[in-house]
Amino acid sequence: MQHFYPSFTGSRLCFLPGVFRFSGRFAKTPTFAIVNRCQSININTLARWRVLKAVEQKSAGVGVHKRRASCYNNNLSNGGGSGGRSFCNVDSSSIDIRRRIHNGSSICHWWCTPNRLLAPLLVAGNIATRSSPACVISNYRLTSLSPLLQLLHQLHSLSLFSCGVQQRLFSLQTATMSTYKITEKGTPNTKDYKIYYSGPNGIISPFHDIPLYSNTSKTEFNMVVEIPRWTNHKMEICKEDMMNPIKQDVKNGKVRFVKNLFPHHGYIWNYGALPQTWEDPNFVTPDTNTKGDSDPIDVCEIGSKIHKRGAVIQVKVLGVMCLIDEGETDWKVLAIDVTDPLASDLNDVDDIEKSMPGFLKATYEWFRYYKVPDGKQENQFAFNGEAKNKAYALKIVTETHEQWEKLMNKMTDAEGIRCENTSVANSPYTITKDEAQAVVNNAPDAGPPAELPSDVDQWHYVTKLPCLKLKSAL
Repeated sequence: MQHFYPSFTGSRLCFLPGVFRFSGRFAKTPTFAIVNRCQSININTLARWRVLKAVEQKSAGVGVHKRRASCYNNNLSNGGGSGGRSFCNVDSSSIDIRRRIHNGSSICHWWCTPNRLLAPLLVAGNIATRSSPACVISNYRLTSLSPLLQLLHQLHSLSLFSCGVQQRLFSLQTATMSTYKITEKGTPNTKDYKIYYSGPNGIISPFHDIPLYSNTSKTEFNMVVEIPRWTNHKMEICKEDMMNPIKQDVKNGKVRFVKNLFPHHGYIWNYGALPQTWEDPNFVTPDTNTKGDSDPIDVCEIGSKIHKRGAVIQVKVLGVMCLIDEGETDWKVLAIDVTDPLASDLNDVDDIEKSMPGFLKATYEWFRYYKVPDGKQENQFAFNGEAKNKAYALKIVTETHEQWEKLMNKMTDAEGIRCENTSVANSPYTITKDEAQAVVNNAPDAGPPAELPSDVDQWHYVTKLPCLKLKSAL
């Protein structure tokens, strides 16, 4: 059994194996809470302490943040620390937070509600700087701790949370700003769950109507996020359905979840696709002597934010890896969100190893072994698993965009792919916005999520010597 507890190292927040223990400075009497397998916490024993606040204070003269904690009752009004004040209203359903940070110091809170412990919303000590002295967050709603636990645990597993090793830390994204909106239909975690897209003029296809390029210089790209980091649902743009909604992949009549390959939980990047690209199954790549897999080209967004399922974000391409999946070319573009703090430092594939040491290796190993828990063989790679540089990646993206253009103009066989769109110029597949809207209207209404399979949080362990073996444990 794996547990986690929070600890502080310098100005870094870590999750380490163990148990939450609130005693001494954290509570009036010892109280324990176990966090198992990155799940939400049920802490009835902490109900009498509605708010547990940890205030981060700046040590005089040295610029190092230290943390102290105190316990407050339900009638908490104002509290603060050196250099700042904060106040919050707590009820059983949501947290309303207003935070002001001044003079480079910041405030970090732990909240306890009757059934849930809410971890700090901001995990880095450098939220505000002297050049940006004020930071206000309001009306923030957090109803599940699980994603944050997964995030922090994975960061610890990747050794990115060690003091002095990594200057910029992973953070949570609270919203996606985009010109596109999504409409969820059906029951999540089932075969009828679908995510449809709309633009300013109505329903669109994320495969065909979202432009590949996000700027006029064609140096940045739109990316459709199918799978947020640390999640297991194997979601993808559905080529076979009209208007190409995002759906969960199905095999043998069951929706698919990727296995957790220790030390990772689910996917280790924001995973998705570049719109208006297509790997033509009739095209043989000379460098690999393999044909395309008939999908939009895949993208691994390696930045620090966890993007929402269905988000459309802007990325810049850094490199590409070539997975040979059951004899087909399956390109994996490596990219970073243009708004990420590391974006200015990452301009080619070599920069990834400089700024994120070990990440390329982790990516290679993840793709190599992720099918092994399902009883399959290791995946193979072209170029001995080497990640090719930016120039090569851009060439591949351009090729797949040209292959998509041929598809949309009936210059190649669609082979069961639904090409309906509402905006592609001169395409014979263009339909009216009313026809597109009718597709969404006819889909089942959204419902509450179905129960997840019991093994979704199970961890699997792969040992490579003397031969490949697989072990699993809860």
